Amino acid sequence: MISEKKKKLILDYLTGRVELDQFFHDYPLEPENASTLAREMFVRAIEERDSDAVEYGFYLDSQFGPPSDYLEILLVLVEADWHQSHEAAVDTLVSMKSPRSVDVLFRAATKPYEYRDYDDIPVIGAKCVRGMGQIRTLEAVKRIGELLNCGDGYLERLAVSELGRVIASDVPESLRTAALDILNEYQPS
Repeated sequence: MISEKKKKLILDYLTGRVELDQFFHDYPLEPENASTLAREMFVRAIEERDSDAVEYGFYLDSQFGPPSDYLEILLVLVEADWHQSHEAAVDTLVSMKSPRSVDVLFRAATKPYEYRDYDDIPVIGAKCVRGMGQIRTLEAVKRIGELLNCGDGYLERLAVSELGRVIASDVPESLRTAALDILNEYQPS
């Protein structure tokens, strides 16, 4: 588990109460290795199922850059059920536009996040649908098509919209045709 001392040090740095040189002295870490901080935090979080370490890992990533194996870490974090930083994990995964993330984004799109019961709309699901639309592969288009009958009216409408974006965008004709075929077969409930 991430120690209270490290939490305080990270927050003090983020809020400007501690300068960067003092941060590296107290952590302790050499400045040239700063990008390893987020990786170490995420790996520890996954190993120990430490939700605080996930949150602080994203703080460190925003300051010192992503770890080299970020995609693998994010694929795990998006599907993990023991933390509450799914939106940050999805946002970061979507920004990478990796075809390897399509299946994880698809599953996350319809996953119920009980700690987000206050959401009027499935925000994480919406980000996943839009993210798959940005990946622009045949697999992503097919997965968006599978959401047309997911049972959530908002996500279904968003999937229709995202397929429309694919059709209207500058993509290979095969993707445009696949999206059009899916929409032509779609029977709204």
